[in-house]
Amino acid sequence: MIHILRKYEIYPKLVLTIILVGLMIWMLLKPDLLGHLWNTLSGNKTLVSEPVSRLILFAVPMSTLFFCWLRSRLNERSLLLAKTLTSMSAILVTDNRTRIIAVNPAFTRLFGYTLEDLDQLTPKILQSGKHSTNLHQQMWDSLNSNGKWSGEVTNRARNGELVCVWLEVNEVSSKKGGASPAYVANFTDIKKFKDTELVLKQLSQVDALTGIPNRRGFDLEIKRLISKSTRRFKHPFSLIVLDLDHFKYFNDKYGHVAGDEVLQNSAVKMQEALRGEDYIFRVGGEEFTVLLDDCDLEKAELVAKKLKAAVTQMYRDTKVTASFGIAQFNGFESESQLYSRADQALYFAKENGRNCIKKTA
Repeated sequence: MIHILRKYEIYPKLVLTIILVGLMIWMLLKPDLLGHLWNTLSGNKTLVSEPVSRLILFAVPMSTLFFCWLRSRLNERSLLLAKTLTSMSAILVTDNRTRIIAVNPAFTRLFGYTLEDLDQLTPKILQSGKHSTNLHQQMWDSLNSNGKWSGEVTNRARNGELVCVWLEVNEVSSKKGGASPAYVANFTDIKKFKDTELVLKQLSQVDALTGIPNRRGFDLEIKRLISKSTRRFKHPFSLIVLDLDHFKYFNDKYGHVAGDEVLQNSAVKMQEALRGEDYIFRVGGEEFTVLLDDCDLEKAELVAKKLKAAVTQMYRDTKVTASFGIAQFNGFESESQLYSRADQALYFAKENGRNCIKKTA
C-alpha cells in the first residue's frame, strides 16, 4: 500500500490541506488579525484594505474546499486499491495506458509474477497464444462501450504453464491523463472446475458395468468419423453391430450376476482383439458396436471374425456366442442411416441361425 500511496502523491496535498484549514479557522476567529499579520510581515503601518481582506477571506476557504475535494478523490482511489489488492482473488491493476501498476499476493501465487517483474509491462505478458485476435477485439469493444468484460481465458504463467481462468475486467476511471488506475482485472482460477467437468464428461460417456464407452460415446465418435471421412474423400471406415446370442435365456438360467460377468469379460476380450485406433462401445443390454477407422468392408469382416472367436472361446461350456452385422460408410449417409444398415445386417445374421457374420454393401 505504501507503494501505491506514494504513486498518487497523497502526502503533500494532505499536509497543505491541513495548513489551509488551520489558517481559515484562525482568520474566522480573529478577522482583525489579518491586517496586523500583513503589517507585521510587510512593515507597513497601513491596514489591509477591505477589498483585499475580502479577497483573501474568499480565496482561502475556496482553496481549502478544493484541496479537501482533491484529497477525498485520492482517498477514494486509494481505498479502492486497498480493497481490491487485499481480495482473495488474483487482481491486476493497470493505468490508463494499460501498464501494470499493482498486483496482489493472490495474483503472484497464481501466475508467479511479482510487481517488480511486471514494472512498465502490460497484461499481454500473460497471453498464451490460445486465443484469436477476435477475442481481444471483443473485450476492448465491450470495455469501450460498457466499461466491463468477462469471459473464460487461458493465460500463461511465469513458469510456462497454462492457467485457465474466469477473467473479469472493469474500468475504474476515465481515460484522461494522469497516473490513476484505469482497469482492474480479476482472475478466478477454474482449473478445478474444468478438471471436474472433464471427469464428469468422461464418466457420462463410459458404461458403468463394462468400463468401455457407452451409447453417448458412440454417438460422438461416429459423428467425428463421418466428418473426417467427408473431409477426406473416399476415406473408409466401417461399423460393426453385434449381439450376444440368447443372452436373456443365459440371464434367466444362471442369474444376473453371471450375466454381468459375461458382459464384462466379453468387453475385455473383444477390446483386446482390436487395433489401438479402433473403438468398442456397449450401446444396450447385450448389444455392442465397433467403429473401425481406415477400414473397408473386407478388413472389417476379418476383425469381426476375431471378435467372434474371442467371445466363443471364452465360454465354451456355456456356449456363449455372438452375431455380427457390418456396414461401410458410403460417403454421404448420416450416422443413423449407417447404423440402420449395419443393424439390418445383424438381423440377417440372427435369421441365419445366429453365431455368424453378415455384411452389407
